[in-house]
Amino acid sequence: MGTIKTAGEINSIFAKYMGAKELNNGTFDYLGNNPDTQFFQFWDISHLKYDTSWDWIMPVVAKVNETGISGGIKEDINTALLSLDLETLNIALLEFIEWFNNRKN
Repeated sequence: MGTIKTAGEINSIFAKYMGAKELNNGTFDYLGNNPDTQFFQFWDISHLKYDTSWDWIMPVVAKVNETGISGGIKEDINTALLSLDLETLNIALLEFIEWFNNRKN
């Protein structure tokens, strides 16, 4: 993760990883997989909380764990979890997602 990302960029990356589709107006369509409530399907990017909420980021961690990948880049996520540092966890997850997406392509 070479460049510093804004909160909006961070939240966008996590939302897409979680299956949300970005619409043209900066809104994300969660298709029923909303991390915060079952009542809202569409979220404006300014209301996404992946970068500031453990409740939002832990489903991202769970999805990463479902990949079955262990060691290496995944260890940074485990270390961040143990340190209880949300910012460090965000960085580790962003690096994993970037690596994972590049690996798929």
